[in-house]
Amino acid sequence: MNQPEKFNFNDRPAAGIEKLARRILNINIANGWDVTNAFDWPEGQRPKEEAANKLAAKLALIHSEVSEALEALRAGNRGNYAEELADVVIRVLDHAEGLNIDLGTEIELKLERNASRGYRHGGKAL
Repeated sequence: MNQPEKFNFNDRPAAGIEKLARRILNINIANGWDVTNAFDWPEGQRPKEEAANKLAAKLALIHSEVSEALEALRAGNRGNYAEELADVVIRVLDHAEGLNIDLGTEIELKLERNASRGYRHGGKAL
């Protein structure tokens, strides 16, 4: 099995993700949605109970989009499946951007880590 090419951080393909995340957050703010913000979970602290509940609700909404994609798959509706996957990404990017999480960089770091792992590491079947 060929090993993937080592990632060059100078390429920064995830910079587009950062721009997209900012656009999503701005649209959601303009449309009056209750977006996540850095005050909900300050760096180096545990979120307070009310903020933790808000963050949990945001994760549940992400999960609901994944469930809708599953239902589209079960129905054989590829167009709806693609739309629901877009909803998953939109919700994740909105959530991360609101918390000032640089998801582009996090993705780059995770890809680098994954590329260093062995073929089907962990011995899992799926």
